[in-house]
Amino acid sequence: MKILLLPFLILKKVECKDEKILELDGEIKDLNKKLLSTKVLLKQYKNNQHEYFALLDKYNDLENKIRKESKKSK
Repeated sequence: MKILLLPFLILKKVECKDEKILELDGEIKDLNKKLLSTKVLLKQYKNNQHEYFALLDKYNDLENKIRKESKKSK
């Protein structure tokens, strides 16, 4: 009787492992999507940071220019 159950038990273990593999594959796909989204957000953040500092430099340059012009006019 034990000999007949052995193949069944092996098949059952294989099925469980196949289900686990499919589950883990799904989790990997979800994590890859999250990773891609994170990379996109990080790139946007860096671009926004660069633009912010570029605009801040322009603002400071204009402010200095206005100060110099107002000193000349006095």
